[in-house]
Amino acid sequence: MKLSASTRSPEIWGSDADQFKPERWNTFKPKAWEYAPFGGGPRSCVGKQKALMETSYFVARLLQEFDNIESRDEREWVGQMQITAKNLHGCKVKLTPAVE
Repeated sequence: MKLSASTRSPEIWGSDADQFKPERWNTFKPKAWEYAPFGGGPRSCVGKQKALMETSYFVARLLQEFDNIESRDEREWVGQMQITAKNLHGCKVKLTPAVE
């Protein structure tokens, strides 16, 4: 099964599954295999903990160093689904450094 299909399934996420809504995670309690970006069971991804740790560190540092992060691309998201999802146009943002 494609990961992109499970992470955008209207049966799991609702009719607005394709919209970016981070507040979904406030109450989301996945059932078995509803959300498994690293697979599961004895053959789950060996790099899961490393990926989660690196991502957590990256986000924390980003929030420490910048007061504001804005999208600078008015074009609509055009997904390229491969091993991971990425935007065809890249990621164009404006970062406003934090004032000390």
